[in-house]
Amino acid sequence: MKKIISVLLVFALLFCCSSVGFSAESSNEYYPVIIVPGYGGSALMKTNDDMTQEQVWSVDGDEILSIVLSKIVQIGIGFGALTVGNAKYLADVVGKETVKYLEDVRCNPDGSSKYNVTTKYKTAEESSREAIYKEYGNYEDYQFEKEFSAFFAEKIGSDRVFNFNHDFRNGAVKCAENLDAYIQEVKQLTGSDKVNIYSISHGGQVTGTYLTIYGEKRDVNKAIMTVPALCGSSTLYDLFSKNIKFDELNLLYFIENGTINETDLHWLVEAQQLGFLDKVFNELVPYLFDVAGYWGSVWDFMPPDIYDEMKEKWLDPVASAEIIKNSDYMHYEIMPQFYSSFQKCNDEYGMQVSIIAGVDINTTTGCPINSDGIIFTKGSTGATCADYGKRFSDSYTQVNPCGGKNKISPSRSIDASTSYLPDNTWFMSGMFHGMMVWEDFGKDLINKLMLTDEIKDVYSDPEFPQFHTSTNPSYSVFAQFDKSPEGFLSEDDTTLIVSNLTKQDYDLYVLNIESKGIDLDFDLPELNKPIKENEKINVQFSGDLSSAKSKVIEIAITYAVKGTYTPLGQRVLYFTVSDYNGAADDASQLKELENDFGIFTSLLSGLISRILSLFKPIVKLFKSL
Repeated sequence: MKKIISVLLVFALLFCCSSVGFSAESSNEYYPVIIVPGYGGSALMKTNDDMTQEQVWSVDGDEILSIVLSKIVQIGIGFGALTVGNAKYLADVVGKETVKYLEDVRCNPDGSSKYNVTTKYKTAEESSREAIYKEYGNYEDYQFEKEFSAFFAEKIGSDRVFNFNHDFRNGAVKCAENLDAYIQEVKQLTGSDKVNIYSISHGGQVTGTYLTIYGEKRDVNKAIMTVPALCGSSTLYDLFSKNIKFDELNLLYFIENGTINETDLHWLVEAQQLGFLDKVFNELVPYLFDVAGYWGSVWDFMPPDIYDEMKEKWLDPVASAEIIKNSDYMHYEIMPQFYSSFQKCNDEYGMQVSIIAGVDINTTTGCPINSDGIIFTKGSTGATCADYGKRFSDSYTQVNPCGGKNKISPSRSIDASTSYLPDNTWFMSGMFHGMMVWEDFGKDLINKLMLTDEIKDVYSDPEFPQFHTSTNPSYSVFAQFDKSPEGFLSEDDTTLIVSNLTKQDYDLYVLNIESKGIDLDFDLPELNKPIKENEKINVQFSGDLSSAKSKVIEIAITYAVKGTYTPLGQRVLYFTVSDYNGAADDASQLKELENDFGIFTSLLSGLISRILSLFKPIVKLFKSL
């Protein structure tokens, strides 16, 4: 079972890496929307010597499966070699196929494309949602962020939603230059004096770079950057330093979140350390560099604090002088301006720039840093963060006063006062990179931000607080107190509201609710009364909060979901008691390597905890069924 899971994780990660109703807004008269996609979103076409064209960048699941099956014997031998400590054999098998699969998108040491490769669509006119539909007869092909594109189109028309195609191998400055030209085309084509931008991941870095260089042109009305890779990704450091240490449980949750798998399977690997995956991927690094090491965008993805180190290690100063020049400009000139340029856009240029980030997740490659699994939080938002698994101490105060507004997250892990946009950045705890489409909160927030004037900042609507915990259906359960803002608990609260997040008509049974950091007594419902899909229950509680003011407490909800393979699930949610302005020092441990969803990397401590807290409710449950 261990090896089967390992194979699935390896190829799932390779797959991920390769692709990686509201009121009308009268003031903007429905400006056209330009979608700036994530890394690898644009289709690339290669022109051959005979002038025929073929698509060379897309993720074809059937083709990848065919490659895997054709090498199944070698892969089997490779896993056999792993048992005696030889990771290189399997890495060689996978690496050679990866190089072959991606050969056509190879770049030269100076960053130029080795082959005659261009984007599939080159003009705004041919890349509108409507034009692509007319070409293919459906809205699935070559549309970016399909779900959001569909909603935008419903409100403003398919002819006013545009897909920005760009060669993502280029550095962000070049991509931003192309975006500026594209915006001029869209303005001329639609007759609008401004556009709105929705961007994601690498598209967020491109958009942030565009705003920094071209923002003063005032061609943008609104720009939303979701999980933006503004200052790169720590995953690149782990990869290029050959320091990958996969967090297998986190990786499995990433896959479950992305596929909306409401059957929690993390218990399959909880007892096993699949460390040999680290060895395989570390051996794969030379192959990956061989294909993508000279993409300018890869070097813009290097976090600023390790950029110089990696540049010296991997790039020849003569052969790669052009890459170095361009990425130096990005790191030394553009990235340091994000704070001031975004503020200017909002305060001087009449724009509304917003950031939405996933936080409080360990990186899938093992770097213990606050992230969304791929992009580290400080790089995407500018916020000050405690390391993953830690929190600010009780003596810490937020860096910037922000007019007396609390900017410390309920888990005491984020100080939003240092953000690029302190009042226009939303933090979604537990939301993995690229999973916004599965978040009802996130979808509603984006649609309101883009299509209405109802939300100007994080204080405009109490339904959209600055700090929110993921409600992805794969987490099954969610809870908040009745009178306080989400993530907080005060003496006014008398009820914990528990929600069933599942979307497949599953019944959820709450088996136990336990608090840590304060003694609370929860009046649980009858165990044979389930919470139905999309329903909530009110759980009364009592307890003295006076000794825990300004402290972080944990509420652990243990549950079972009828109709799934999950034997028992547990989700841990964090709350700050009463005083919202308390803050902290990043040396205090929340709990060593325990994440926001109640997963314990230490099987023994998790097992003991569950046995102690579940024995009585389990007995009651079986008696009542």
